[in-house]
Amino acid sequence: SENDIHCRIPVSFTQAALGATIEVPTLEEKEKLKIPKGIQSGSTLRLKGKGIPHLRGYGRGDQIIEIFVQTPVNLNKKQEELLRELEKISTK
Repeated sequence: SENDIHCRIPVSFTQAALGATIEVPTLEEKEKLKIPKGIQSGSTLRLKGKGIPHLRGYGRGDQIIEIFVQTPVNLNKKQEELLRELEKISTK
């Protein structure tokens, strides 16, 4: 609806793969949001009633959150080894 708020929230590769609970900003306060295991970049989640209040009548729009999975950069040697091992066992 026109009272919905849309935002993009970055999550790490591991948060997306394993699932996590993160805090996201809303119009009034921060809210906890459960990221399901295996979520894909571009997926959307909804916080009901966290959008803009309706001018005529009661209620509010929702907050629509688009998930943006960040690719890790500047990995240390151990992190690279673990990702290479994950790639090996994932392609068997």
